Amino acid sequence: MRCKECGIEVNSTDVFCPKCGAPLRITADYELIQAEIGGKVDKFMNDKDVHPVKRHRKTSPTEKKSYDGRTIAVPAAVTSKPGAEITIIGEKPRDENSEYDTIAITKAIYGKDSIFAADGKLDVTEEDSYPVSDTVSVYDDSDTETEDVYEEVDEATLERSKNNRINKNQKPNRSDNKEYYRIKVRARERKKKKQRLIILIAAIAVVVIGAIVGIIIATSSKKENNQEEELADEITCNLIEGGSYSAPLEIILKSEKDYLIRYSLDGSDPSTKSEKYGQPIQLDNEDASPEGTTYTLKAASYNNSIKKTTFTVNFTLTTTSVEAPYMDLESGDYYEKEYIGIYGPEGAAIYYTYDGSTPSVLSTLYTEPIAMERGNHILNAIAVDKNGIQSEVTSCVYNLVIESYYTYDEALAIVMDELLAQGLIESNEPDENKQYPVPGGGTRRIINGGIALIDNEQYYVIQVDFTNDGSTVQATTYYGVNDQDGEVNKLNKSGMEFTIA
Repeated sequence: MRCKECGIEVNSTDVFCPKCGAPLRITADYELIQAEIGGKVDKFMNDKDVHPVKRHRKTSPTEKKSYDGRTIAVPAAVTSKPGAEITIIGEKPRDENSEYDTIAITKAIYGKDSIFAADGKLDVTEEDSYPVSDTVSVYDDSDTETEDVYEEVDEATLERSKNNRINKNQKPNRSDNKEYYRIKVRARERKKKKQRLIILIAAIAVVVIGAIVGIIIATSSKKENNQEEELADEITCNLIEGGSYSAPLEIILKSEKDYLIRYSLDGSDPSTKSEKYGQPIQLDNEDASPEGTTYTLKAASYNNSIKKTTFTVNFTLTTTSVEAPYMDLESGDYYEKEYIGIYGPEGAAIYYTYDGSTPSVLSTLYTEPIAMERGNHILNAIAVDKNGIQSEVTSCVYNLVIESYYTYDEALAIVMDELLAQGLIESNEPDENKQYPVPGGGTRRIINGGIALIDNEQYYVIQVDFTNDGSTVQATTYYGVNDQDGEVNKLNKSGMEFTIA
């Protein structure tokens, strides 16, 4: 026997396939039921040539006759027949051919074929044709008051019965009794046949429904077993029950079957609306306290919104402090270029700002000593350990004052000589409008652009505007002169910031 789903060989006693779990015996029984139902219905619908008719009637009128010391019931029609003789052949058990005896007697009464074998057993068939005898052989049937008569009526007889049917309101005469009862019995048997068919169909329906219910129950049982297997999920965590940890803390959860995990940290039972676990849960100093903060982590795994398993762990989280960094130069005024070193706890990263803002892990990472910037500036720094814990901010204020070797006027003269050398002006002497004529027409106007700190070097900024009509500016060029060595460079301006072009 093979499974219809996966095709493997199975035992005939198996209810479900051991490999795929498909039902075996229920399906087979259902197919047998269908085959049996089809055979019975075909046989019932094809049985139309011969119509068995069963009728019940009293054997009355009868007369009690005594023969050889025994009393028997003999139909009056037999005893009243001229020359009829009653011969007692012998007793016969009630359960052997008793109905055939009454058939023989009844047929004899109505002039039909009737014969008994010499040994007392009936020997009557529809094909036999014996003359009616005045001698009727009977058995002792004195306690019988009713008899059953079975006849086979063909289609021609039924048609004649329809044509000779008497009016239901008219009482049939004696000669019509046989035909009348035959039609009545046939109608009764047709009704019983329909009732039997209905009962048969109802019984078949009950069996089929039972088979279907069995299949449903088996399938449901299989689904429940599968669901029980799916419930065998397990959630693991990197924390231990009752553990004490220092911030920052990273909590990792894992579902054995890779189901969706939802969790809570306040001890409440997780639901489909709880926080969804994706990346490891991060807790830092803000979530802890020096004396320790207690948490109850509860997690649950879900498959298609169905909760599969739960997990609970209790733990304590305390704060962790990191030593603040320090600078090797104290706050104050400095008059020559200096480099500032920043130092912190071993293994910690240092981040700093030089504009007075609060540093973070997004600020500049300290890798080497910082050149002290000219002017007054605030240097802030923090240390961050490998767990992400940040220290307090360390601040120093530095004012670097360096004496310039060149003045602004000297820087302006350097720029004018550069313009004259490049042929951008005709003379380094301005006209009455303080503008310098340009070869080919137009003038250039010189404007003081202030001081810019570029790469920790101080530059005098000189702005040069070109006009073709004495008033409308057509182009602007910026020049920078280093106050220490007098070097001149073209500058690019972006907002308020300058860079070397």
